[in-house]
Amino acid sequence: MGLLRPGEHVVVGVVRDGRQMKINAVLGEVTAATSARAAEPDEEEGAAPLDPAFEGAELADNDASKLPGLLVARVDPGSPASERGLRAGDVITKVNRVRVHNLGEAKRVVNGARSIILEVQRGGRNQLILMR
Repeated sequence: MGLLRPGEHVVVGVVRDGRQMKINAVLGEVTAATSARAAEPDEEEGAAPLDPAFEGAELADNDASKLPGLLVARVDPGSPASERGLRAGDVITKVNRVRVHNLGEAKRVVNGARSIILEVQRGGRNQLILMR
C-alpha cells in the first residue's frame, strides 16, 4: 500500500475471530502527528542510523520556518546514500508518503518497512527517491 496515493480505493484482507474478511477502504494521508504510534522524543546523537541505505549521509532537523523535514547536511561521495541519489541540501519532507518533521518520526516510519521511498525538496521541486 505504500505506493498507493491518498484517495485510492483498496480491498484489505483480514482474519478476525478465525474468519477471513475483506474490508473496502479509501486511503487517506497520514501525518506523523496523527499516526497511531505515540510521539517519542528525538533520538540522541550517536544513536543507530536511520537505515543502512542512508549510510554516508548526515541528516539534521530542518528549520521548520523554511521547510519542515530532514535536511541532508552532507553526503559522502560513493556512499550508499549518494548512489541512491541523495544530495547535500535536499530536504526530506515525506518517508513512504508520511510527512516527517524530525529524525525520530522518520525512524518510526522506516522501522519494519520493506521499502523506503522519500519525497525530497530539491531546488524548488519535489522528487521521489527509492532508497530500498
